[in-house]
Amino acid sequence: MQDLFYTNKFKKKSNFLLSNLEMSQIDKMATYDGIPSIKLMENAGKKIAHICSQIMKKNSFKKVLILCGPGNNGGDGYFASHYLKRDFKDINIFSETPASNLKGDAKKAFEMCNCKIMTKISFDDINGSNIIIDALFGTGLSRPLSKQISKIIKWIKQTKKFVVAVDIPSGINGDTGEIIGSKCFEANETITFFNPKIGHKAFPGKEKCGKLHVVDIGLKTSHARNLTINVKHNDPKLWKSNFPKKIWSSHKHKHGHTLILTGEMPGASVLASIAALRCGVGLVSVICLSKYQTLFNLLAPSIIVHAEKNPMKSEHIKENSKYDSIVFGPGAPPSKVTRDTTKLILGLRKPTVLDAGAISAFK
Repeated sequence: MQDLFYTNKFKKKSNFLLSNLEMSQIDKMATYDGIPSIKLMENAGKKIAHICSQIMKKNSFKKVLILCGPGNNGGDGYFASHYLKRDFKDINIFSETPASNLKGDAKKAFEMCNCKIMTKISFDDINGSNIIIDALFGTGLSRPLSKQISKIIKWIKQTKKFVVAVDIPSGINGDTGEIIGSKCFEANETITFFNPKIGHKAFPGKEKCGKLHVVDIGLKTSHARNLTINVKHNDPKLWKSNFPKKIWSSHKHKHGHTLILTGEMPGASVLASIAALRCGVGLVSVICLSKYQTLFNLLAPSIIVHAEKNPMKSEHIKENSKYDSIVFGPGAPPSKVTRDTTKLILGLRKPTVLDAGAISAFK
């Protein structure tokens, strides 16, 4: 397999998914390398404004409501209002916290803002807007949303307003994609920075994000140089170039021999057999109970079927040199025999896929 699949050193096109902490460390490294954090925030606001401007022009939207939180997410929203003001006049801001409580870059961004700012919000404010920008908390949230914010979410749903989330819809855990508490924003589109986070691709977060935009705000791959990242979003580009291709001179023994052991319920083994054949395995052998022999014979003539009274005690498993990969667990009961068979198979040190039965037996 190629390096893209196995490496845990960050590369931009390796489908890495970042955690909240990893993203924070990248931001800090960028600042360490000489990029002011306020500049990153301003760049984020500029990109948010650009995408929202395109959405507004496409949908003939005129009125914008930006919901700003107390931290950097809110700062991104304040900068977005600054740049949106150049093309749109009717921009209102709801600040979740009084201006006197703002600190650091968020306070600087607030001072750049030249829009109407409210610290209280009503149903009419929501209903009177065409597009809502959620710049409340993003991935920085660690607690359930307040009753006030939950009420805003309810109003947005009632009025079916178009929602753009900054970083991630507020209320979604950026590390897991889970809803923190019982409420979260549901965005039509989400704008995040540098690289997707785990919460953008894991459900229900993926569903709540809508269309995802990943924008460049000046962060570089080198800013992740000290990180070891272990989560990737699966995609054919990770392995497609190394997928075994058959040519005219190929024969079945050049493309591997897979052994699939079947338990009491054959359904998953049937699916595994079909999958193995479709992905190009040269030979597929199935060990199954005698009563399932006809099923597998009819499934595909190319499957080699071994009918046994007790498939998990079959001598076929011990033929170490014969198989290139093994599938075990489909239909296997949570028993000592399953555990012993799993240990035996793993001891062969062959590429192995363990299905639920083989895993739950060790619970």
